[in-house]
Amino acid sequence: MALKQTICTLLTVALVGCEMQPGGAPSDERALDTPASLGSVRSADGAEIAFDIVGAGETALVFIHGWSCDSSYWQAQLPAVVGDYTTVTVDLAGHGRSSADRRAWSMAAYGQDVAAVVSSLPNRRIILIGHSMGGYVALEAARLLRGRVIGVIGVDSLQDLDGQATDEAGAQMLLAELRRHPQATTRRFVLETFFSEQSDPLVARRIADDMAAAPPFVSVPSMEALMDYDPKPAASALQLPVVAIIGEMMSVDESTARKLVPEFRARKVPGAGHFLQVEEPAAFNAELRLAVARIEASRKGAGRDAEPRHAPIVLGGAASAAP
Repeated sequence: MALKQTICTLLTVALVGCEMQPGGAPSDERALDTPASLGSVRSADGAEIAFDIVGAGETALVFIHGWSCDSSYWQAQLPAVVGDYTTVTVDLAGHGRSSADRRAWSMAAYGQDVAAVVSSLPNRRIILIGHSMGGYVALEAARLLRGRVIGVIGVDSLQDLDGQATDEAGAQMLLAELRRHPQATTRRFVLETFFSEQSDPLVARRIADDMAAAPPFVSVPSMEALMDYDPKPAASALQLPVVAIIGEMMSVDESTARKLVPEFRARKVPGAGHFLQVEEPAAFNAELRLAVARIEASRKGAGRDAEPRHAPIVLGGAASAAP
């Protein structure tokens, strides 16, 4: 339900490409000076969830990738924020380095993945940042992490919190084709909707190939769950600031969104398509920092300054004590 509107919009729009490294991971000219710490935790159903930590700020920014992607799609953001924040990039179950031993693929299950990672972090304020499907995963994670999460940022996501679909037939047709020919349908969907005729064809193919390589037993039920997900219950229960940073071709009704989330705001990155964090990294990173600062200011204004104690952090399979 939640993403039918977004997906149907993408089906009618040609989006702009992005620079990619071989293998499909987003690239950025700047490199991280601080090495990442590799972490691993078990989700509620036993799936092993991999994550990376860089930085040591009091506030942790937890980045959640979208459908059939992985944590590498955030690497253009890390150099821009790691000096002031702890950054955590998560591979959801069935993606990246995380295990795929899961029976029920749902936004709730993915939310438990993120909650497991956050629960292993030391005493830090948490802001969840989710691209596309990752935005709805962030809603579910925030529902499980009351008292820890101080805000949620959707990246080309969360602009449709009313959950209204615009083309049920088109959405069902996409699902039917995805079930019959998952890899070919994914590749075609990505090429025809995320990129314009002016896009670099090599870039487009790399992203399409990367997403089409997702195992069908993960990608198909995940898309089904995504189409059926209703964000309203989780969103209305948040009582937190929510910022949607969207690309050029997306639209948002802020007044409707504020009926569910009073502290909802939307920002647009001109000229960017669905992968705005890699298509227009400088502009997006500026909006990201602004959104994070707004969330932190809202928290301080509300007087929510108490820091709870939390579980140890798990790095490389071994637990180390939280400070």
